[in-house]
Amino acid sequence: MSQIARKAATPMLCLTKITSDQTLAKEFTLGPNGILSKKSCGQLVEGAADRLEIANLIEFAAILKELTSEQALTFGVTKYLRARVRPKSCLSSANSNEAIVARTREHFSFMPQAGVMMFDYDQQPKVDVLDSDELRRRILRAVPELTSAPMLWRPSASSYIETEDGRTILGLGGQRLYVSVADASKIPFAGSAIVTRLWAAGFGYVKISGAGKTLLRTIVDDSVWQPERLDFAGVPKLGQGLRRSNFAEKFWNKSSEPFDLSTIQLSDETESEAEKAKNAAKSAAAPECARVRGEWIEKQAQQIMNKASISYEEARKQAEQAAEQNTLGPDFILHTQDGNKVCVRELLDNPDQWHETRFADPFEPSYTNDSRIAVAYLKCSKPCIFSHAHGGITYHLSRGKRRVQIAEGQRAHAVDEVLQRLRENVELYDYGSSVARVAGGKMEIVTPPWLEDHLSRRFEFFSTARRKNGEIYEKSINPPQKIVEAILAKDGERQFPRLTAVITAPTMWVDGAVLDREGYDAQTGQLLVRTGEDFFAEIPHTPSVDQAIAALRKLWEPISKFPFVWDVDRAVALAALLSTCVRPALPTCPGFAFDAPAAGTGKTLLAKVVGALGTGREPDILPPASDRDDSEARKRLFAALREGRSVILWDNVSGKLGFPALDAFLTAKDFADRILGVSRVEALPNRALFLTTGNNLRIVGDTCRRILVSRLDARVEQPYARKFDFCPLGYALENRQELVAAALTFIRAWFASGAPHSAQGSTASFEDWDRLVRQPIVWIAQHVRDWLPLADPLEAVNRAYQGDEEMAKLEALGAAWYDVFKEESATLTEAEQKTRYSCGDKSKLESNLRAAMLAIAGANGYDDRINSRILGHFLCANRERRTELFHFLQDGRTHGRTRWRVVADI
Repeated sequence: MSQIARKAATPMLCLTKITSDQTLAKEFTLGPNGILSKKSCGQLVEGAADRLEIANLIEFAAILKELTSEQALTFGVTKYLRARVRPKSCLSSANSNEAIVARTREHFSFMPQAGVMMFDYDQQPKVDVLDSDELRRRILRAVPELTSAPMLWRPSASSYIETEDGRTILGLGGQRLYVSVADASKIPFAGSAIVTRLWAAGFGYVKISGAGKTLLRTIVDDSVWQPERLDFAGVPKLGQGLRRSNFAEKFWNKSSEPFDLSTIQLSDETESEAEKAKNAAKSAAAPECARVRGEWIEKQAQQIMNKASISYEEARKQAEQAAEQNTLGPDFILHTQDGNKVCVRELLDNPDQWHETRFADPFEPSYTNDSRIAVAYLKCSKPCIFSHAHGGITYHLSRGKRRVQIAEGQRAHAVDEVLQRLRENVELYDYGSSVARVAGGKMEIVTPPWLEDHLSRRFEFFSTARRKNGEIYEKSINPPQKIVEAILAKDGERQFPRLTAVITAPTMWVDGAVLDREGYDAQTGQLLVRTGEDFFAEIPHTPSVDQAIAALRKLWEPISKFPFVWDVDRAVALAALLSTCVRPALPTCPGFAFDAPAAGTGKTLLAKVVGALGTGREPDILPPASDRDDSEARKRLFAALREGRSVILWDNVSGKLGFPALDAFLTAKDFADRILGVSRVEALPNRALFLTTGNNLRIVGDTCRRILVSRLDARVEQPYARKFDFCPLGYALENRQELVAAALTFIRAWFASGAPHSAQGSTASFEDWDRLVRQPIVWIAQHVRDWLPLADPLEAVNRAYQGDEEMAKLEALGAAWYDVFKEESATLTEAEQKTRYSCGDKSKLESNLRAAMLAIAGANGYDDRINSRILGHFLCANRERRTELFHFLQDGRTHGRTRWRVVADI
């Protein structure tokens, strides 16, 4: 059995040594003509992972010297002291008698403990190699905080290669700087800040890819700060007649304590300077990029034309589409890992055969001589190839246009043909009774003009005609309007995938399973898409309590400086963060409100941080509906769902918050209303998180149990005048994937601990939310009391009811009614007449009852007149609603009037 890693008694630098079953290091051979050839191995298929714990960089340097050609390092660690490393696809067949991991972020992570951060020198093309002192000097110029950091310099394994007679073949090239750090979990965040600092300091540059792409680079490689990334520091394999010359490693501050990465911060000015430098570099490189791109397009067009036997114009269109949009057409040529050539059409026609197979980079097949650098993903909503070249690029695969003939009497056949192709491409979805598309990570309802344009891009419609001489010819036509209308009208017959939500970060189901694979999940109707260069962070399968606490620290970071009043307010804020990450999996979810006594306390900013985790962008602020217009509230909520909003933020609610429509929305798996301008009711999947803010917000009625309130109080006279050196929203947006992964890691740790039912009872109408959010919070509260006091978030409901004016009026009316009538029933008319004139001992009791009725239904403009209609509506709305002591029951009718009776609940 493998041994679970134990905590060291003293802080140690933790990292992992990988020993592969095959060579990992580069192999150099000298040809008969004296020219050096290099072969990149570096493919870890299977091997062993050993946790190393060392005291300092001196011991680390000794380990580097001992690494063989089959060994490499990772600076993330697993939870095991020793484990077997196998491909992710082989984990299910692993022997249960040993620990088995994959070299993925699900198993390797930067832990919140001492570790090593590597700086990999990235040499600028056509610029002399920097020596070790100059490299360090430039880094310190951008990041002076590192001046006192313990640091080790070594050349890369491919530097200093010479012949046996001393002739230099390769001098100093690649270089590494290693820094011991106090908290390795901060490496990705610090790395991002360091790259920005380097650009601002003038040490960034543009590299042009073989296809004319603009690649932003600095003197250090920003793609190495991944916990599973291999550092190929072992000795290279050298052919006959070659050797590696001696070199002297260098230390700075080797006796100093590990460096605190949290001291590396970014200012707005630095970020602005970095952005200016990037724009200037891209502008300067634009002419050369255009030239290289043009040559690449011409070369690709010739290859496509020769291979596919199509016209030069069509081949060039496909080459241009690839260069400008990273979209590979049906005839684009790919190079398999064994050296064969295959076109995109063959992959799309045979997804079972080619799914998750390896290829060379589509644009640069000879990139680093690695024919396995790209992988095809064909069983997803948008088939693609992901290449690890240049830091990672996604190439979408396209079938190109299909020709559709429009002939008299054949419209139904044409509609079926178009629908079949649309299903194959999986670009459109059924959303309610409408057709939806996904753009920029957001769902959009398809309109007739958009669909017409889309069809013109995916199909070539044509009809036939006869010339005067009898010759039949084809003519291109626009997509027929009747076909557009038919597709949109065929609700229930289109057979498009049914969409419930579009998500741009992994989420978790109620059983603890994580949805982290890009594409459409048919079982749940969820579509997971990646936007831009935003990569998903992996989630450990069975995280420990310590990992849960570390994840909670990371998740809490962006909101740690908000002035929460009580433990329950912190718990509600944490519940909001967790809820936004798992909302797509929850059929129902409570809303969250952020309340404060004065403007400027930060409640809107806090709501935006929560929304940013769910959307990946700053959420739009929507005006709330009037507190007296339930119909308007329903329209706004329904419109938000039709717009594909995953977060609905009503900001600065004034007055009361409580609508029957809002109550229904928060407890409805599907929410229905009439589409504006159309005489049709539509039910839409409801996976939106409702957020609201307000000063001294008043939640009323049944809404009290549906919205959890977190209160903030800066306890200063002018909270809006405060200044901060930290932007919570910017931090949340920049680190969104890591924060979502932290949230899911925290919840998964609760599952790994046996899913204890730590909180009493369950949350009615929100049972799944109770399991995924409330229970983990109450469970972790016992472990983090020293730094994050938390209460049961459901305590916010009790607090809301205590502050509910409607409940207070009901309690006062029930007590006064009982004092006068005991358990006898009475109509409202009888009660009003009985209290109109009173004297003697009954005067006080009956006066109290009249005062309670007036508080609810006093007629405007009159001091002592009761509006029986308003009072009747109030009692009907609150019948059988329990207060602490009483509840009202309807007890028959007299002369058409309802009789009311109070029942004591003592």
